Amino acid sequence: MNKLTAVVASLLTLTVIGCSSDDDELIESPPITPAPQVINIANANELNVTVEKFDPATGLVRFSIADDNSLAVTDAKNYHIVYFGFPDSDRPSANPKAWKRWHVYYQYQCAAGDDCDGVLTETVDSGHYQFEVQDLDWDANAVPGAVQRYQVGIRVSHGDLFSDFELANPAG
Repeated sequence: MNKLTAVVASLLTLTVIGCSSDDDELIESPPITPAPQVINIANANELNVTVEKFDPATGLVRFSIADDNSLAVTDAKNYHIVYFGFPDSDRPSANPKAWKRWHVYYQYQCAAGDDCDGVLTETVDSGHYQFEVQDLDWDANAVPGAVQRYQVGIRVSHGDLFSDFELANPAG
């Protein structure tokens, strides 16, 4: 019996010694990034557009859409995008009707079942979109070089639900 007790005691000692570790390094698992909270446009109660980037030289516009709970809105397809070009407000005009501040504009839209103007792409970040046009020419309806200030307006819709018409100047 002493032999059996000695063997068990030896095994317990090895187990205790083997379980204790001199390595005090704590291994942390990487933080889990939660998936973005999204809502399909068909289920949204409100549409809020935020313009993130507007490049007047190319017409590239990046924007996001969120609902009233700040959820990213996905699957938007219907839009009305208007580009505005204005003259330099500090430069006087020789035109006697210059008090009527002229502007040029180009509109692009898409509604269900219609041919769409421009290309709207939902990016990999849910609720973020990019709009591109190929034919934006600021000099087509104005004296070349006269357009000096720019704005873009965006409205997104789905059925009877419309966003406000969001106006933005070029960023950066």
